[in-house]
Amino acid sequence: GSISFRLLDNPNFRKSQKLLASGRSIILLNRKSIVSRVILTILQGYISQKEEYLSKNENFNLTVDGWKDDSGNSVYACLLLKGNNKFKYYIGNLDLNVMRHTAENIYNAILKKLKMKSAVKDFLGFVTDNPSVMINVRNKMIEDYPHIYSLRGVLHDFNTIAKWCLKDSDCRIQEIISNIKALVNYFSEASYYAEVLKKWREENRVNHGLQTYSEFRWYSFSKVFQSVEAHEEGFKHCKLLNDDANVNAPPLPPKILDILKDRYFFADNQVVSKIYKPIVDAIGRLEKDNSNIGDILPQFLIIVRQIDLVAVPSTLQNYKISVLSRIQKQAKKYLQPLYLVALFLCPKYRRISTSIKFSDYDIFKFAVSIAQTWELKQNELDSLGFQLESYSKSIQPFSTDGNEDHLTYWETLPSTVNTMYLKEFALQIFHLVIHSRGVESLFSIMGYIKSKTRNRMGSKTLEMLAQTKLFLLEGDDTSDAEVSAKKKGRTQNSELDNTSELEMLQAFDNLLLEDEVIYYDVVEINMNDEENSETKDSRAVILQDALNEIFDFSFLQQKQDNSNINIQGEKKKFSIGGFTNTINTEITSILSAFQNRNAID
Repeated sequence: GSISFRLLDNPNFRKSQKLLASGRSIILLNRKSIVSRVILTILQGYISQKEEYLSKNENFNLTVDGWKDDSGNSVYACLLLKGNNKFKYYIGNLDLNVMRHTAENIYNAILKKLKMKSAVKDFLGFVTDNPSVMINVRNKMIEDYPHIYSLRGVLHDFNTIAKWCLKDSDCRIQEIISNIKALVNYFSEASYYAEVLKKWREENRVNHGLQTYSEFRWYSFSKVFQSVEAHEEGFKHCKLLNDDANVNAPPLPPKILDILKDRYFFADNQVVSKIYKPIVDAIGRLEKDNSNIGDILPQFLIIVRQIDLVAVPSTLQNYKISVLSRIQKQAKKYLQPLYLVALFLCPKYRRISTSIKFSDYDIFKFAVSIAQTWELKQNELDSLGFQLESYSKSIQPFSTDGNEDHLTYWETLPSTVNTMYLKEFALQIFHLVIHSRGVESLFSIMGYIKSKTRNRMGSKTLEMLAQTKLFLLEGDDTSDAEVSAKKKGRTQNSELDNTSELEMLQAFDNLLLEDEVIYYDVVEINMNDEENSETKDSRAVILQDALNEIFDFSFLQQKQDNSNINIQGEKKKFSIGGFTNTINTEITSILSAFQNRNAID
């Protein structure tokens, strides 16, 4: 009755059951025989299979992460991954038992472990989480091997955003979170009212009960917000029972009554939930096995845009600004050449990637400098430059954006003389892994193997058993987030499909501003207008179209002396969600550029 369906479906288990049912004599192996014969045989097959794959493929990524077992021992594991193929090769654990876990010692242990694996010739990216010691390890790696890219663990940064949102110093948000915890704790522990809520859920078809959160996974608080929102009427029902003298119900504590009497509490909880949810949804999309470096900046754009559109009361306006500021702070860590080139190589965002600070030419320079570290020859770099320009201008065969994800777009693009260098370059970029979730899954396996009742297990035995189980479970690594998304029919970038190109362009500009987040009026642009069917090969054209609808540029057509041009037009304030800001200096400089161009024309 307690045997899992996964074990019942195992062909080896079924075979053993048939042998037992047939009445034939079976020699049962003891523990030592299993370890020395059966597991080693499986393990050798696993290693040979993986090493054969390694010898025939390239563009792998090394991920390293740390974990503490039930005995208090720190374990650092190395895993080799390959982007969308879900290839996992468990290299092993680092030997750090008798030394301090400094960046120098961890780095030397990694090199030692890699030298022991002759099949691991090279790798493209090196990704870890972002504590200071691991950042120093990544820095040492790229100092010695410049062609390897140091990659931040993006899930760590998004979890930090989620943590910041709950730890914000705003008094109202701290009051809301404190009240939520009080409600959840009381109604989960009070047996009478817990039963009342259970019956209320059954009558009102509320599927889930009150949720708790884990301090190690801050994004789990989103479920707490949503569960409190779903139980609002249930809480009020409990209050009515408390107030009814004819019902023999235990009295509610004064603090709980004060929360339920606060008419703003549930409304503010709903607003905070709407602000918090886009961050949690982005974490769910990024933690998928098939996510890659091209997904990072679009997810920042999604959450900036969605939070920007949340209408908030005056008591929470400062909180909303603070959240957007913190998102902007984290996003700036990814405004680096590698991530900007990855955004540019996503067909849907090729025009969005150029900005008020980065032109097409800047993106081309970034791409060529990255290609140089991969030792491309000069003629190959020249061809890459021409193909980048064709791609930027949507010239055949780069003319279509397609409905597929960016990795599929480049994998299915025909390999010709006009595409081969850019295609190979893009595939290398998109095979970079952006998180160490594979290692964290491995730690879950280790935690199951080395439990409190088996805490004397040695590191070698643990490593061997973890490798074996990873091999046996391979192919069953679909995350809960992916299963949930498939059930609901969601795609990874469905949020972007309903967002105009101008909105995404403005959201990207917000991430680039130094001092504050700027909000703009949304001006819809029909990019498929038949009257404007010419190819719009520059982001400036998109912005110019929008500005033409906001500003009156007719005075620019007047004949004026180029040396003494004076803009008399009135600046309109851009506003959204209750915020107003005058046009910033960057947009002013763009207007001046447009003015000079029109004056010359």
